Amino acid sequence: MVSRTSKYLRAVAEPLLYANIKWSWEKTRPPPINFLMSKLMQRQDLTRRVKSLAIAADYFDENLERSEPLPEIAVAQEQLAEFAARVDAMGVSDRDAWIAELERGSMDALVALLLSQLPNLTSFHLEGGAARESRFLGQVLNSALCSRNNHSFPTFWRLRDVLFQPPVPGELDQPPFPGNVADVLSFFYLPALQRLVIGLDSPPLGFAWPGAAHPECSNLTTMSLSGVREGPLGQILSCTRHLRTLHWEWWYHPVHHGSALSSHRRSPATIDLKQIAADLSHVRATLESLTIWAECGVGYYEGDYPALGIRGSLNALTRFEKLKFFEVPTAFLLGFAADNSKRLEDFIPRNIEHLVLQDDLWSLEGQYTLTDQDLLLAIEDWLERRRDSREINPCLLRFTLLLRHTDEDDEEWRQSEQNQLKQLFFNTGVELSILKYPFDPHPSFLRLP
Repeated sequence: MVSRTSKYLRAVAEPLLYANIKWSWEKTRPPPINFLMSKLMQRQDLTRRVKSLAIAADYFDENLERSEPLPEIAVAQEQLAEFAARVDAMGVSDRDAWIAELERGSMDALVALLLSQLPNLTSFHLEGGAARESRFLGQVLNSALCSRNNHSFPTFWRLRDVLFQPPVPGELDQPPFPGNVADVLSFFYLPALQRLVIGLDSPPLGFAWPGAAHPECSNLTTMSLSGVREGPLGQILSCTRHLRTLHWEWWYHPVHHGSALSSHRRSPATIDLKQIAADLSHVRATLESLTIWAECGVGYYEGDYPALGIRGSLNALTRFEKLKFFEVPTAFLLGFAADNSKRLEDFIPRNIEHLVLQDDLWSLEGQYTLTDQDLLLAIEDWLERRRDSREINPCLLRFTLLLRHTDEDDEEWRQSEQNQLKQLFFNTGVELSILKYPFDPHPSFLRLP
């Protein structure tokens, strides 16, 4: 190895070797996190070299039920002695539990200990099974960022890019991001935080911030949130007054939200559009890009589940003067059924440049009765009124119909509907796109380059 051949080359190579750590946890190849920690404990100067840490465990999302434990990572006795000494030096209250989990090879315990040694970290990504558990990670974050006695943890003053995305369960009888809200809310207290992608198990009636005061996310400009319903959404956005890009996934799963396993168990089976608009109003002065997705388990699975309701409207968004990009489920604007009283311009921000309508909630059989022709008629009426009035979305440059849930055997939206839509936009000066995208829980534009 080059870094072993000379002191000079070693000094050049080591910063590059340790700067960016990226692991993919495969079935038979666990990340060598224990060996890295041993090295860092023997060479404390190397801890300052690590700038980026990313661990993904997508394999286990697809091949393990949520009730099955993750595979353990083998920790040698000499390594365990080093790790236990480090935990002892922190003076944490649940020392014995942490050491026991380290001995077991728990990813959460190992990641938390590794994180506690990286003072100059700028990027931290945990994804899939690697983020399933967060008890000890939460202890490190809370102690470092929210506690008066931080047990000598680093303050992570450079950490600006965070992705914490637990796996979304594939079955409705499995809890979502189970009870992680108390563990990961501390991310919002990071002083340099710029971009955040996070999945939270947010209670429907709100939550208590872990710090003595609410966080002031003065540098946070880009955020993706999942697992957070309206109401708690506003609680978070009230602390993000400089936000420019927001990707938010509304979701309701009847078993999750009605189960004692989940903190969502009192979540209503209703989309409260007025509350959503009120929540978003906290960032009205700065928001430039807004993407809303909606996921609902009703319709996918058999069972006597309550029908999903919808109330209020997003008409307050017309006053979001800085908003240039807006992606939204058609149902959030026009409802589940045709209604001639609803006009698109009554819900679309006036200065929008790129509007994306997409097909979330299509699975609500028996409820979602809005047809393709109903949508085309609403678009036609909107464009006609826009042609007659310069006050209706005068800055519009692009319109996209995004088919995220098109059936596999229906490769393209029916040609007749495509032709009708193309005819509607002919000579309007607005670029038209009809796209089919694969599902992506955290789009790439939300990450730092």
